[in-house]
Parts: sequence; C-alpha cells; structure tokens
Amino acid sequence: MGRDSALRSLCGLCSYKIEITDRSIVMKHSLSMTAILFTLVFATCYAAPVNQSPVGTWQMKISAPPKEILYITFNIDGTLDGYGISISSFALYTLSGTWTVDSKGKVLGNYTENLGSQSFGGSFVGKAVNGKKINARVTSERGNFTITGVPATSFPDISGHWVGQDKESGVTLVETYDITAGSDFGIFDFTGAGSGPDGAYTLSGEVVVNSLRQANSLVQIDFASGDSGLAALTGSFNVTKGTASLKGKSASGQAISIKLTR
Repeated sequence: MGRDSALRSLCGLCSYKIEITDRSIVMKHSLSMTAILFTLVFATCYAAPVNQSPVGTWQMKISAPPKEILYITFNIDGTLDGYGISISSFALYTLSGTWTVDSKGKVLGNYTENLGSQSFGGSFVGKAVNGKKINARVTSERGNFTITGVPATSFPDISGHWVGQDKESGVTLVETYDITAGSDFGIFDFTGAGSGPDGAYTLSGEVVVNSLRQANSLVQIDFASGDSGLAALTGSFNVTKGTASLKGKSASGQAISIKLTR
C-alpha cells in the first residue's frame, strides 16, 4: 500500500474529513483516538534508520586484562583487517576477515588472527553507532571477551630519542631508545641499547599507541653473548611532558618497569 493511499484509508477511522495535499495532511477537525494512534504507528514505521555501518578504521580496546589496544579497519567491500600486540603471547599479530550488518542493525563477522606461525579463528557480534563508537562480543579460540572502540583519527607522535630507567629485580638499568614512525597507523618501531649485570645488549621492537596515549610494546633483547629474550609492556606516553611509563614482564616471567624521558 502506498503512503497516500494508506493515509486515505484513515478516513474510515476519522470523525471528520482529512484533506491530503502533496505529502501533507490538513486536518479540518479532530481525528478520533483510533485514527491518531494509527497515524503515530504509521509515522514510526517510516522513520529513517540510524546509520549503523562500521566502515572505517577504529581504535579498539580489549576489556579483559591486560586490556590490549588494537586497530581494526572495516572495509566497504565487507572485509576487515587489523593489528595489535598480544601482551600474553609476546607477539605482534594481524587480523583478516569479513563482516556484515543484519536486519536488526547488528554487526556480525568472522576473522583469523595470525600470531607468529600460529592462526586462530574467531567471530563477533556487536553494534556501531553513527561512526561514534563500536562494541562487540568476541568468541575465539583464544578466549571470549568484549572489545570497544571509537573512530581512529589521530595518535601521539612519540618518535625521537628517549632515555629510560629500566627496573628489574631491584636493579635499575639505563637504556636508550630511538623511536621512528612505522608504516601502519599508530605503530612505531624502535632500536636501542643498554648494559646490565649480564653485559651489554641491544633493543628492538614495536610500540602501538592510540589517541588516549595508551601504549602496548613488544621488546626484543639481544645480548652480546648471543642470548636473547622478549618482553611485553603496557602503559602510556605523555608527549607534552616528554615522558612515558611502561610496565610488564619478560617471557621468563620477570617483572619490568620502565620510565622514559625524551
């Protein structure tokens, strides 16, 4: 039934006459209560739907500890890709998958997480609101959790030379870091050096940061003796003050706390 013909059918429910003139209704007298209710329901049915498309790049955060940050891009062709640092697995990972929006406005999708030489599958269901926020419940082979996010529009520039005080097992080590912008949004690469009880060592790795100044970092430590190790850290950067604070642990389980200045 067309809009005008549907409106004309209201005449049978009206106490008085209704004139329809090019999408407008001129009420000569009051409608009966039944007609008014019918009109309200009819108008609601024709209301424009809220835009629930997730297309774009989002900065996301995982709800479960250690609350990792990541970036996910929902492409207009129904595919998705993303990346982040797994604090618990001491590795940089990438995501690839597909998504759609169902008739109820829910965002549904499946993805594969590529973590080093391993791959894990997962699915999600959630909602995006007017390009302002997104949230989803994730079910995966690595566990179930919730992710939330906002559009990724900016991130702090943490590039430059930094000096760090690294506290491990009650010993403070002095380290240097040279950070440069990476090829992906919000990712930085770094190299560095330090010296401790086990001798001199070099540092390399990645830092992922978001607009909230939150950071995740993966650190590769290589000793002159040939030994090596990994550490995964979370924290924040304050580029205005030129400071940063990161905490985490090594792959061997040793607690690490680093204070940086630029």
